[in-house]
Amino acid sequence: MNTIDQIRQNPQFLFVAAYVAWVGILVPLVLITYQYLKHVFSKTNPLMTFVIRQLKTPVILFVFLSGFLILRAIIVVPAYWEKSLDMTSKMIVIIFLIYVVDKLFRAFFRHALVATHFLKSSGKIIENVIRALILFLGGMIILDGFGISITPLIASLGVGSLAVALALQDTLTHLFAGFHLSFEKSLSIGDSIKIESGAEGVIEEIGARFTRIRLSPHHLVLVPNSKLVNSIITKVYQNKTPLAAKTIIIALSISPNADIEKVESICKETARGLEKIVKQSNSASVTIESMDRHAISISTVLQIDAAADEAQIRHEFFKTVLTRFKSEAIPLPSSSHPPEQQKP
Repeated sequence: MNTIDQIRQNPQFLFVAAYVAWVGILVPLVLITYQYLKHVFSKTNPLMTFVIRQLKTPVILFVFLSGFLILRAIIVVPAYWEKSLDMTSKMIVIIFLIYVVDKLFRAFFRHALVATHFLKSSGKIIENVIRALILFLGGMIILDGFGISITPLIASLGVGSLAVALALQDTLTHLFAGFHLSFEKSLSIGDSIKIESGAEGVIEEIGARFTRIRLSPHHLVLVPNSKLVNSIITKVYQNKTPLAAKTIIIALSISPNADIEKVESICKETARGLEKIVKQSNSASVTIESMDRHAISISTVLQIDAAADEAQIRHEFFKTVLTRFKSEAIPLPSSSHPPEQQKP
């Protein structure tokens, strides 16, 4: 028998040759299919493109694993290989399943965070906790595969989990309340709300424990999620889409010698300059309220968003108007009046 016949009858050679042929044919086929599907769905279905991208590596690894298992079942190997190959096959399958579950969980969890804007600050912590749980369960399965009893470990885990749950009862309450707020979609980032306590502002973030509500540029309130769920909430507008508006009146006084037409023009131009924070700034109106020999009182009426910072709008309006009055030489009323002469 020549050397070639000896090699062909060698089970190790047949195993390796068949495995290389299996991988060499299927891996390029998987890559070609991946590129084709990605091209087909890239412009029409972003979600399907995301799923295909995440499945690329697991499918390629499955080709390697499936080839090994199929050939292991078909080709007869020496007896001293049997036990080692059986144990190796079992461990490879378990590790592969742990890897796939972990990879798909991380991908879809991060995609869900981006899509819902939920738990922006605490998402990494939750991701790591769930990943640790996946790896722990995988480790238990591997130990069981080696014949190590995992019953005491599971019992210890149950007692430990109960203790942790009792210690983190408040935190878990806030966490599940946050999930409720986000996935029910009753509230979302950008909504302007007024809660039962009277605080009114815009939701900046729904976190694992607290919801951040911006009351003003310099004031931020943290409301526990469980409190927010159980509160009566008035939604002023949803995700920057106004649901209501309110009217404010800004009063000021000028000298009787001032040019009324110019004052009216300055007030309307100032309102138009605040268009980023004033609703319907072009509809601002200026009226004369009263007049005497010392001053003329005028009022500027503005329509603003119900959730807008009224104090900030008044500040910007007064600052701009006073600057224009100085540059246009608009006289203001005297701060003091001359005392009347007493009759002898």
